[in-house]
Amino acid sequence: MQKTQALAAMIVLGGIGPAGSEVKKTVIELPVPALNSDDSAGGILVAELNGDGKPDFLVTRRGHVAAMDNGGKKLWGLGIDIGVTSQSESNGLPGHNGPGIGAGDLDGDGRPEVIFPVRDGSIEILDGGSGKREAIVRPPVPEGAERWDLAMVADFRGNGDHDVLLQATNKGGYRTGRYLAAYGYEALRKGGPPLWTMDDYVGCAHNGARLADLDGDGRDEVLG
Repeated sequence: MQKTQALAAMIVLGGIGPAGSEVKKTVIELPVPALNSDDSAGGILVAELNGDGKPDFLVTRRGHVAAMDNGGKKLWGLGIDIGVTSQSESNGLPGHNGPGIGAGDLDGDGRPEVIFPVRDGSIEILDGGSGKREAIVRPPVPEGAERWDLAMVADFRGNGDHDVLLQATNKGGYRTGRYLAAYGYEALRKGGPPLWTMDDYVGCAHNGARLADLDGDGRDEVLG
């Protein structure tokens, strides 16, 4: 199917004032390739990418990843078969409007990385500011899964965002993200062992796992 060019109009709302007051809004038009107007695969992730201290935008569609700065100016774009999906129950995560991408300073060099699974089973790691490839990794996939569906930046060891959580769905029947694997970033890059794995995670069937430091110990918990 031939790709067409589309404009995604993103509305950014300002702080909410007193009741009845006007809400300040900014419209940022992001040029993104689209298969068709009703294709729900792909989404937007907000992350600081270019080092100016302002939040930027990662936009994903089938076959495409792009980064825009805080004002909507394109930083880089890449044609690649990123693992975004529509209906997660039959096609796997991330599901409708899920961006299928993560971002954070994984290697601690002060510059963010972008990480995402590709449909061939590999996981791409890019420089967030330029889109230049830093690594391709192929961690072992659980026996009951087709591939890793999601890669999320995490802090499991209390050392900052230097860890990665991978999630996969079962490859047959009603698909849910039951498989998890947590890696330190260096181990993931070098083909080392995971911090831990799980094959019976139960969360929302239509969304990926979530990460947050729920108990205030400086390390992320997984929830969903």
